[in-house]
Amino acid sequence: MIGIYKIENMVNNKIYIGCSNDIERRWNDHRTRAFSEGDREYNKTLYRAFRKYGLDNFKFSIICECSKEDIKEKEIAFIEFYDSYNNGYNETIGGDISGYDLQGERHPNSKLTQVDVEEIRRRYANKERRMEVYEIYKDRIGKSGFEKIWKGETWKGISMEVYTEENKKFHKTNSSMKGSNNGRARLTEKDVYNIRLRKKNGESSSHVYEDYKNLISKGSFRNIWSYQNWKNVVV
Repeated sequence: MIGIYKIENMVNNKIYIGCSNDIERRWNDHRTRAFSEGDREYNKTLYRAFRKYGLDNFKFSIICECSKEDIKEKEIAFIEFYDSYNNGYNETIGGDISGYDLQGERHPNSKLTQVDVEEIRRRYANKERRMEVYEIYKDRIGKSGFEKIWKGETWKGISMEVYTEENKKFHKTNSSMKGSNNGRARLTEKDVYNIRLRKKNGESSSHVYEDYKNLISKGSFRNIWSYQNWKNVVV
């Protein structure tokens, strides 16, 4: 059977959309490859989820049958409909008739270009903060899709040399650190308190930011202003 299929995690409702000219064979293929350590796709996002949650927690269903001529367009449409690229297990936005994901800018609907990805990974190598970099691209790609690029899970042929053990350790450590305990924090707890006090007293965010724009990015300032970080500092 030629068509589009869906794999849904019944624990967190995340979805994977795929296409194949033999859907049942493809489903069997997924289940086998997920547990074959030597397979080149062993660390695929969907397969890691299979191993984490167990196959019994995934539901497989056929969405529609279609012709080979329509299959690319339909896969793209269903990935967009279920938002399974940004908030699911699809690593690309779809469109490869063989059932293997098309990578990066070759796809006509790619949200970022190769130049964008190279720049993101340059910033990763320079040890910039993930969320500050995301602020630059948030109008073009969802947070989940961005994080897959940031971690090297998609666009795997572009600037992968930045993922050294040193860089991975740095980003893992700093992403788990909060406030002034973070080695790259540019503001003190007192600074954050004063920002929030000025907010409480009715000053606008743009006016307050003028006093800190040489210390932190606008995105980082907005996170402080809206209590997205430094949550321990309450006015």
